[in-house]
Amino acid sequence: MREEIVESSGNIDFRGFPPLWTLMAEQKNGGTNMRYPSFLQEQGTIGFVAPSFGCAEPPYKTAFLHAQEKLAESGYKLELGPNCYAREGIGISNTPEKCGEELNDFLCSDKSDVLISCGGGELMGEVLDYVDFDRIFAVSDETAGVFAGVYPECQQKLSVFHNLIDTEAIRQKALSPVEKSMHEGIRLLTVGRLTPQKGFDCAVYALKLLLEKQYPVYWYIIGEGPEYGRLTQLARSLHVEDHFIFLGMQTNPERLYENNHESKISR
Repeated sequence: MREEIVESSGNIDFRGFPPLWTLMAEQKNGGTNMRYPSFLQEQGTIGFVAPSFGCAEPPYKTAFLHAQEKLAESGYKLELGPNCYAREGIGISNTPEKCGEELNDFLCSDKSDVLISCGGGELMGEVLDYVDFDRIFAVSDETAGVFAGVYPECQQKLSVFHNLIDTEAIRQKALSPVEKSMHEGIRLLTVGRLTPQKGFDCAVYALKLLLEKQYPVYWYIIGEGPEYGRLTQLARSLHVEDHFIFLGMQTNPERLYENNHESKISR
């Protein structure tokens, strides 16, 4: 694993970057050693921001509040940004300007020992024009190419740093047995939050067309979100509810990727 991490870092020079930002590689005495960020100390402060999707509604707000309770019980102090519960934008907690302002303030502040985004989402890219970055890292050459096409003025700041993953752990999880039996036929798997931005309604209509063409298709969905009720109603109205199957939140989705699936789609 250590060798894979070092190899993925390529020729990036990480010296001079704060440990908070990333796991860094450096050359010493002709060999490669790893420098890890400082661990969060006891009674340290955890900062939360929402540069994209926030926690303004269940189940995200419920889970976020529960996480805060557990962290507080463990002795940690919490510093929440103003956008964590905001719902001023569409698919994003606030306007890109205000999200960028929040992120700048927290990155430059010494109030937090670590910084965590309370939600994910594609619209995080909308705040880039309002964040002052020294360097920008993409997780793949393809991502870097797309980013450079949209923001050519940031080309000199852009580098590729591949995700650090434990492939063996994922492989072992994929070998775990699947508790729920799968239908025979063409099995499709989609993973994602059930939100309007994900467009799961398109999958329901697509499934309807496939079934009309006599394809033995079963479409499995991993994820939860506010669109669950609307999607189940849509599936029933199109008479595909027996083929559009919600699996909810899964702690080990890898086994569903690997076991008994002939086709896989991930969003």
